[in-house]
Amino acid sequence: DFSVTAAYGHGAVKARFNNSVLGVKMTSAGDLAQLNSWMLALNFNDLFIKGNNAGIGVGGVPTLQSNRSGWNSDAAMPIALETWYQFQLSDKISLTPGIFYISATANSDGLGGGSSWGAVLKTQFNF
Repeated sequence: DFSVTAAYGHGAVKARFNNSVLGVKMTSAGDLAQLNSWMLALNFNDLFIKGNNAGIGVGGVPTLQSNRSGWNSDAAMPIALETWYQFQLSDKISLTPGIFYISATANSDGLGGGSSWGAVLKTQFNF
């Protein structure tokens, strides 16, 4: 038994006021920025052992696509990949290890960069 999940996100933000930080102009009233993201995931119920679940997801990290404030937008949308497996230890306790990867990120100035790997471990207690 499995399910498919998909999502797309779009956000638009408009500055209401002129803003500065320590005398450095950040935005002018009316500046507009737009962000996009997406996600596709597969979830598998009762995988290998009844009660244990697994999933894998891939998506585009929320990215600044356009920016009228004079600050740069992101050069490309980083891709994130995650997979996990939930061990149901008892009716009340589950343990879920997962790993994730985020591809290289950089803004249009070339700042940032480098891919990231990580791991998580979730323990859930139901009362």
